[in-house]
Amino acid sequence: MRLALEAILSVIVDAVAVGDKVMLQDFGKFQREYRKPRSGRNKYTNERVPIPGRWVPAFHAGKEFKKVVNEEAPELPPDEENDDEDE
Repeated sequence: MRLALEAILSVIVDAVAVGDKVMLQDFGKFQREYRKPRSGRNKYTNERVPIPGRWVPAFHAGKEFKKVVNEEAPELPPDEENDDEDE
C-alpha cells in the first residue's frame, strides 16, 4: 500500500513540476500557480526586500470533496461562526 501511494504521489509531483494539471475525479486538482514578484519587509530592519516571482504547487478541492467535508464538519457554536471573517 505504501509503495503504491508513493508511486502515485511521485507521478503527481513530476507532472505538476513540468506544468501539467492532475485531476482526480471528485477529489480535486493539483497544479502549479505563479506568484508574481512583490516586495516584503525585513522584520528586524524594516528594510524593503524584493521577493522574486516563483511557481508554487496548488490544490483545489473538488465539489464532492468539499461536500463531504461540510457534511461531516461539526456545527459551530453561534459565537464562533463569524470568527473567520476578521482574518
